[in-house]
Amino acid sequence: MSLFRIHLAIACLLAGVPAFAQAPRYTLEKLADGVHAVIYNPELETEGNTLIVVNDRDVVVVDSNAGITTAKMTIAEIRTLTPKPVAFVVNTHWHDDHVMGNQAYADAYPGVQFIAHPLTRQDIVDHAFANNAFVIDVLASDIKRIAGYLETGSGRDGKPFTPDTRARAQIAHDKRVEMLADRKVMRAVPPTIDVAESMTLQRGAREIQIRFLGRGNTRGDLVVHLPKERIVATGDLVVAPTPYATNAYVREWVGTLDKLMAIPAATILPGHGPVMRDWSYARQVKSALEQTLAAVAAAKKEGLTLQQTTERVQLPEVRDSFMKGVETRRAGYEAFFRTSLIRNAWEELDAATMRADEGAVTTKVAEGVYARLRKDPTADPVDANVVIIVNEKDVVLVDSNVTLASTRATVRAIRELTDKPVRYIVNTHWHDDHVLGNQVYKEAFPQAELVSHPLTRDDIEVRAYGGNADYTKQLEEILPKRRLERDDPKTPAERRASLNTRIPEFEALLIDLKNMKPTLPEVTVADEMTLNRAGREIRIVFLGRGNTRGDLVVHLPKERIVITGDHVVAPIPWATEVYPAEWVATLDKLAALPADTIIPGHGPVMRDQQHLRKVQSLVRQVMADVKAARGAGLTLEQATEKIQLSEVRDQMTGGDARKVLLFEEAFRKSLIKRVWQEQADRTLP
Repeated sequence: MSLFRIHLAIACLLAGVPAFAQAPRYTLEKLADGVHAVIYNPELETEGNTLIVVNDRDVVVVDSNAGITTAKMTIAEIRTLTPKPVAFVVNTHWHDDHVMGNQAYADAYPGVQFIAHPLTRQDIVDHAFANNAFVIDVLASDIKRIAGYLETGSGRDGKPFTPDTRARAQIAHDKRVEMLADRKVMRAVPPTIDVAESMTLQRGAREIQIRFLGRGNTRGDLVVHLPKERIVATGDLVVAPTPYATNAYVREWVGTLDKLMAIPAATILPGHGPVMRDWSYARQVKSALEQTLAAVAAAKKEGLTLQQTTERVQLPEVRDSFMKGVETRRAGYEAFFRTSLIRNAWEELDAATMRADEGAVTTKVAEGVYARLRKDPTADPVDANVVIIVNEKDVVLVDSNVTLASTRATVRAIRELTDKPVRYIVNTHWHDDHVLGNQVYKEAFPQAELVSHPLTRDDIEVRAYGGNADYTKQLEEILPKRRLERDDPKTPAERRASLNTRIPEFEALLIDLKNMKPTLPEVTVADEMTLNRAGREIRIVFLGRGNTRGDLVVHLPKERIVITGDHVVAPIPWATEVYPAEWVATLDKLAALPADTIIPGHGPVMRDQQHLRKVQSLVRQVMADVKAARGAGLTLEQATEKIQLSEVRDQMTGGDARKVLLFEEAFRKSLIKRVWQEQADRTLP
């Protein structure tokens, strides 16, 4: 239960619910021999259900409640069932109402192990436990506010309490007092066992499967399946009477529900709500997700804002199917589900992601090898090619993207190709457009490991992420000026059209920069590393400095493919920090690899070495020209003016003004400066 849900629980209680003053707080229901469920009244409070599985020698529990008090109530029920110790507690996801009781189990059963998805463990630490001090302050404020209502005898709407509304206010007050007392003595008890995909507990004759079927309600939802008993505990993938969507991955949730409903089950324990005997309610949830996605996509296509879309997408039939005439469920449906679902669907269908998707194409290079290529490799913001290597059991990726949005588009492309897990992600070098999407990869594929040269790892930390603050400031200063220029009637139509395209892209980049988390490689390769993936050999090799000081290339010997990073870039090479003499030598080593296909860091797939050799020849030419200029006593500025490379510039740019600027700044001037420094016996940074 998030802080948002604490507030909403109060709102629902004070707004009115079906008469429950005499209703029990929870019931203990037998599901099968040795299997029971503690089911909290969802009309009364936001408190998760708990599954209790009594085995030959121990007990396994699924979810631990919202606090110490309710967890102790569940433990008391367990002790009426059996004296056996609780050996494992599964936290299906990170929400407070499923994990904050961990402490009570740790105290009652020393040695108990807590199981969760690794991302759930991270979220429990970073969100559930980390917010405790803030939640304490909020609860204290809520208690004071509700006590004021009780003292005056009227609610926040100013209307006098009826006996029923006073009873509800008292319940809301008492629940907050209970939670505050728990929070003041609460300590962090995070999971101790990670389950990224699946784990089976064999407890005597009983088999307990713990599975990650995919993201849905959160990014780390686990489900628990008892095959023999045909029982499934879903966590908050399924919640009744109205679902929760505050942290949802809407499109993935649809697929995860399909996998969930494929499990042969006769008894379903949802995260909240009553026991179910078939998948009909889960199908209802899936239908609501699909209808919402379709409606949001249609609204976005019309150009509606998020606020306008939220107002438009009401779906009364969906609402009525969950509310079932119980008007007091409306507040929960609106806040927990409808508006949250629309917001999440909106973000997933974000225009920046859609633009990134439209700006790239996935091309099959060989069996199981795909290149995600930019349609215009020089378009702003410049973005990298990504290579997707689908092996027998897993996937290896080469490079990420420059924005979170474009990397999300790449993730979608990967998932369209395969359901296999991504195991390794290679960052060929440190440039932003090859690494800033690492965060999205790790969120999408938490089991994957990032690989780079050790110097690249340092540069990613210091230069790629370290420069974000300056870049953010620059964008914040530039964007208002560009918007004014776009809206100025005097701006030429061609320039306005360009700004209309570029401004949204840089607005999306600014949002990404503000939300970006440094995500560094965990594995470093100083010389060579070979991955043998069930018949496919993948060599990750450092051939020497060239485009940067830590360039890796990826070679597939059997397929005769080499993935070069920015050693090779088309149509315009990069030279902002090259090591010219070493680059020439490294390109020789690269050309010597047995390969018929070159996938460059930018630009189209190449079936010969023509462009590689052209770049190498050009670097040699500039080295000779600079040497001659130095011999003639020219300064760097004079040499730069003299060495124009006009013929090559025209070939590579076609006279396009934007490409000419890129050629001048990213290649010609940079290369001349680096060659000059190298020939002056200066140590190149």
